[in-house]
Amino acid sequence: METNLDGTTTLPIPRCDYVNAAALRQQNFGNRSRLCPGLLRMTLLLTLGWVAVAPAAHAVTPAPDGGYPDNNTAEGTNALFSLTTGTNNTAVGFRALYLNGDGTLNTANGSFALENNTTGDENTAIGSNALSRNADGRDNTAIGVSALDLNISGQRNTAVGHEALQFNTASENTATGFRGLVNNTMGTYNTASGAFALSLNDDGSNKHGEWLYCARQQHKRQQ
Repeated sequence: METNLDGTTTLPIPRCDYVNAAALRQQNFGNRSRLCPGLLRMTLLLTLGWVAVAPAAHAVTPAPDGGYPDNNTAEGTNALFSLTTGTNNTAVGFRALYLNGDGTLNTANGSFALENNTTGDENTAIGSNALSRNADGRDNTAIGVSALDLNISGQRNTAVGHEALQFNTASENTATGFRGLVNNTMGTYNTASGAFALSLNDDGSNKHGEWLYCARQQHKRQQ
């Protein structure tokens, strides 16, 4: 503090030092660089901790088997036993698709399903003995025990139900229900819906039938 001639005092002016900006930036960078190893270690520890608590992926046990070349799948004793050039077939069950050689795009699920199929393509058989005798028929669907069992060369048939279209050898028939069109052999373009529907038809064609069972009496509607 300084005293003026008139007796007043003047506070000293603070001294301002010029700051070297480049030096300051270098200093801050050095401070940050000293912090980086700590941050890296913390990040690493957090990552390892997450990996440790993350749920582990487990493969199914036993590992899936049955996969073969050309997108074929076989599971069961002698399933797809005779396969040669066929592709995209799935056989699950004892002797399913047993004789299939070059048939393609067939699905057999059940013992003896599509057992005798050799060259037939695009058939689906679900149930024991479903389409069992089919040899070269194609585009058939059989769901149920012995459905379309004796079909050999028939095409584009659909049978849903136990023994539906069991003895069929013709084409273009549809049976839905227990033993529907069960005795049909040569008839074509028939449609049966319900248990025993058109069960007595053997070679008639273009028929539509339905059986209805009641407690005391049986009614049949056919046109």
